[in-house]
Amino acid sequence: MPRAYPVCPRHPRAAVLVGLATALALAACQGTPSPSDVAVDAPAMPPKEGASALPPPVAERGPTAAPAAGVTFADGDNASFQGVTIAWPEGLATGAGVKAEPATADAPDAAPPATTFVLDGYADAEAQFPATIRVYALGQGGPDLTDAVASLTSILAEQPAEPKVPMPATPAGRVFMGHVHYVDGAGYRGVRFVTQLAQDIQPINNTSLVYAFEGLTADGTRWIQARLPIDARSDAVLPNANIDDYAGFAQRFDSYLVATTAAVNALAPTDFTPTLDALDALVGGMLFR
Repeated sequence: MPRAYPVCPRHPRAAVLVGLATALALAACQGTPSPSDVAVDAPAMPPKEGASALPPPVAERGPTAAPAAGVTFADGDNASFQGVTIAWPEGLATGAGVKAEPATADAPDAAPPATTFVLDGYADAEAQFPATIRVYALGQGGPDLTDAVASLTSILAEQPAEPKVPMPATPAGRVFMGHVHYVDGAGYRGVRFVTQLAQDIQPINNTSLVYAFEGLTADGTRWIQARLPIDARSDAVLPNANIDDYAGFAQRFDSYLVATTAAVNALAPTDFTPTLDALDALVGGMLFR
């Protein structure tokens, strides 16, 4: 699904859906450290003295506007398009825009053709990138994902605790990975995790935090990918990526990452907005025909 992940301003429906082929390709606004998976064994950094807990994020519905040209919009609690149906729990969204996207090749975000859903009135009103679900049609153009399919198939069969999950059409690396959970749907399986995607070293923050999902249908013809912004209710997760001493932060990044990943993993599913349970219900309740 998502392609590039620049931070975009808070959006009404029109702002999100205009230019869907690029804006929807987001998934994790800012990038990560160059190695896509950071492995660290350094000791944890002690908590900052005098740090105070962030106030719990407020779940509010975002603004609503007219859908952009070329986008089909559905109000209510479900949307169907090109043989794919998604449904969401009450309060998670007010509707969804959906569009067919062509295959792209020879680009960092190259991808097969996709059916793309963007949730409207999403529960994280301060989200800096669209709440997006993409269903890629495999073998119908775009890059060859044979290796990625084989890797994800093995992961879903073995269900390791710390999987190296392939993320097609994602030109950024994972800053960290937590809350790994395997999801079984009707005719498909997948793995979800909390992460942050970036192309540089940056603190874990609520501007860029994302619920990610990668899945495959049982017949191997579709790859399911979700990028859903979330907020974590923890003083270990900063409001945004701004830091005063970047050079010093980069030097202690490994130990920082160990401590902060542990703090995020210690959170309950209800310590996120939207909750992980609500997002699991969304990605686990899809229907295919």
